[in-house]
Amino acid sequence: MAAQPQALHEYSSGHSAVMFANANPSKKMLSRHRKPAHVLIITDQEAPLAGAVALLRNQLFRVSFASGWHGFYQAQAWRPDMVLLDGDMQQMDAFMMARLLSQSQDTNSIPIIFLVKPGVNGATTEAFAVGAVDCVPKPIYAEELLARISVHLRPVGAAEASNPGAAPEGGSQEDILLRYALDAIQADVGSIHTVRQLAHSVGTHERKLSSIFKSRTGKSAHKFIFDKKMAAARRLLARTGMPVHAIARHVGFPSVCNFTVAFRRHAGITPTTYRNQAKEEMRAGTYTEI
Repeated sequence: MAAQPQALHEYSSGHSAVMFANANPSKKMLSRHRKPAHVLIITDQEAPLAGAVALLRNQLFRVSFASGWHGFYQAQAWRPDMVLLDGDMQQMDAFMMARLLSQSQDTNSIPIIFLVKPGVNGATTEAFAVGAVDCVPKPIYAEELLARISVHLRPVGAAEASNPGAAPEGGSQEDILLRYALDAIQADVGSIHTVRQLAHSVGTHERKLSSIFKSRTGKSAHKFIFDKKMAAARRLLARTGMPVHAIARHVGFPSVCNFTVAFRRHAGITPTTYRNQAKEEMRAGTYTEI
């Protein structure tokens, strides 16, 4: 189905590259780069959670907000490590949201913690019935929420076991740089636009990272980033109901037009046509994810 991908257009990120000192480069990289757990909070009232969010970010958690159907789409797109679901939302029924998350192939393994309003009869019981791993009563106490999240986060070993192609722990400086670069792309492919930007995020320079990608993956770093964007787009088009404009933003394109042009050059067809064909193949049992 797919044709040869087109390269992205490079542009300056506005950041200068960071060079490593010769002494103990691996230790220096480990001290400045940690892969944070991603917590998605689905709520239409962000303000009451400001204190808890500040504490989570201070503890190096990555925190995102979404509301309504956008919350479901974001969970499918990001596949975060944890979902905090506000049981008192006005825009969407939280229990229906939990059922959707539990039934979706992309989100059914994500732990859900319900934030429940005290005094609502049966709320906690129903939350557990639709798949929640825990319930935290409002008002939210930041330290308690942090402790609950820490208990229920998926074990790191399980995440590594599900990604056998990841670079091994330890190894040479190049192994570590490649692992961190792959982690950064996997965590948020839409925010990575240039090799220079990626190199800066992992603490090296563009030429070195480009050389590592070419020797270890057989692709230029530039093409590798673009291919990951297109792979994410294909998955979301085929397996979710996420609108095309939202998919475009998720993989880092400023407009649907730009995304459509890039996708058509990559796959030979438009995103909408790809989605329709993928759905037909799924119904026929012939769909394979490239």
